[in-house]
Amino acid sequence: KHKVRVPINRLTLGLLDGLGELTDPSAEAEETALRSARTLLARLQGVDLASLSADEAIDHTLAVQLLEQELFWGEARFNGRSHLQQTPMAGDELGDGVYLMLVNDPRPADQRLDDILARLLATPAFLERMFRRLHTPVARWTARELSTLDGLPSLHDTVERLAEEVHYPKLEALRAARATAEAAITRYAEALRALPTTPHLHIGVEQTERLLRAKGVTLSLDALHQLARDFVARNRDEVEALRARLVGRYDLPQDTTAEALQ
Repeated sequence: KHKVRVPINRLTLGLLDGLGELTDPSAEAEETALRSARTLLARLQGVDLASLSADEAIDHTLAVQLLEQELFWGEARFNGRSHLQQTPMAGDELGDGVYLMLVNDPRPADQRLDDILARLLATPAFLERMFRRLHTPVARWTARELSTLDGLPSLHDTVERLAEEVHYPKLEALRAARATAEAAITRYAEALRALPTTPHLHIGVEQTERLLRAKGVTLSLDALHQLARDFVARNRDEVEALRARLVGRYDLPQDTTAEALQ
């Protein structure tokens, strides 16, 4: 129930109801989702692991990690603000659901197009709520959002071609909804470009450790750093040994670099 609150999750799980909806991007909806995640995580943490089969234990571990990751991104703060305030994600929400309905939805075309039409009609209000939640987003994420938005008209072209091919009875309504949605997308993109951004993304040591634990990484940051140092040193030694062997084999100048040999 917690996962299927998001329409695109319902589709990936094979549930075909409510696919014409868009996820509420507001801070209030996010807090409701976080309360649900905390409740479900508490229930999972109370499970007697000894009573689970090997497969069930793996499923349990994965479910806990997914909930912990969701809670991390919902609760983490950096640059003095929440992750939600700094992450514009309208493009993914608008595009991913339509794409999946085009390529991975077993229903007849008319039913899929009905849901796509509903999503197009809901787009202007969705974008207004998305923009209201933003506050000095991270510049890299803003650039990614704008790039994703640029690709939506091409996706809509595919939708319209399908509607024409199957003689969709609501084709004119679809075209009108598309025009309105794309006008709203243009306004949102222009407003997003005008919004102040930050190049900084620093979550700190404690939050980094929490995120790693949520992803199942049990090593400390110091241990991970040492692993990286050891790998780089070992790789450097192996490259140098190979360079020396190739120099000797092909009678090359001794100062021939590894880069020159590539």
